Amino acid sequence: MAMSILLFVSLSGFLTSVVRRFLPLLVMEPDIRWDDIKGRGIGIFKYFFGQIRFLRPFERVHGIAHVMIFWGALVVTLSTIQMVGRGFVPDFHLPGFGPTKIGLSYIFLKDLFSLFIIAGCVIAFCNRVFLRPARMILSLEALIILIWIFSMMMMDLLYEGTLFILSPEHPESRAAFLGMAIKNLLVAMGLTAESVSYTHLRA
Repeated sequence: MAMSILLFVSLSGFLTSVVRRFLPLLVMEPDIRWDDIKGRGIGIFKYFFGQIRFLRPFERVHGIAHVMIFWGALVVTLSTIQMVGRGFVPDFHLPGFGPTKIGLSYIFLKDLFSLFIIAGCVIAFCNRVFLRPARMILSLEALIILIWIFSMMMMDLLYEGTLFILSPEHPESRAAFLGMAIKNLLVAMGLTAESVSYTHLRA
């Protein structure tokens, strides 16, 4: 029940934000968008997936951080969907993403790109707070977003670590190198399967 309420509230807030940003498009004059399919397709790969605008010399440090977070978010999204599903079904996974070669390869990539996101957040935070390029505004909203993204990644790794403590033979433990590192750290701190289960029951 709590998972359903949390999911409803978060998705409602997200959709409200998206709709508010798309409404201005409804009052803009029509434009031809199918005149150069090849050129526009190349542009999507260059500017959306490639994010090359953020790699210009005058903003390269922040641009690299942005690209790391952007690409990391694309990869981690599948894991986020699986985690939402596990809020209802403990062993939920997307089709083909279970204990298979594809699934375990993805888990490895997910941990790798989670590391990219964490590093990108740290770089972007330091760039905004300490380096302070002349054209960059010290925005409280931007800092909150960076801290929020960083915290989500850490919570994801904490979830993996505690999952592997509760289920030492879990298939994902064979590929989740960051999750295993967190598990070993938590075990070294004295956390046991019994204490994790007790905390889960209290929550």
